[in-house]
Amino acid sequence: MAAAGDTRDNRLIFRQLAQQLPREWKDIGRELGITEGEIETISLNFAADVKEKCFQVFLTWERQSGRPSLAEVARALQRNGRRDLVPLLEQVGPEMNYPCHPTD
Repeated sequence: MAAAGDTRDNRLIFRQLAQQLPREWKDIGRELGITEGEIETISLNFAADVKEKCFQVFLTWERQSGRPSLAEVARALQRNGRRDLVPLLEQVGPEMNYPCHPTD
């Protein structure tokens, strides 16, 4: 599947990223276009689990995005000082036919 990918594959990637982003989850969410209200709802619904909050941010973004792209995630990571995680996306992107190279 081209742009949308397989939901199971997406969840695997999102879980892997969530393990690495406990402090940056809100900023990543904002960068992906998640509203403050949605971030607050996620925060309240998953109060005890920061990794789950990050995972839920990615799921919310995927649901709202008409054509999710790992390039968007890569840009959000880069803009939040987490270039170290971009190789993970580059590693799985081609397998899922996801564009994963940010243009800016």
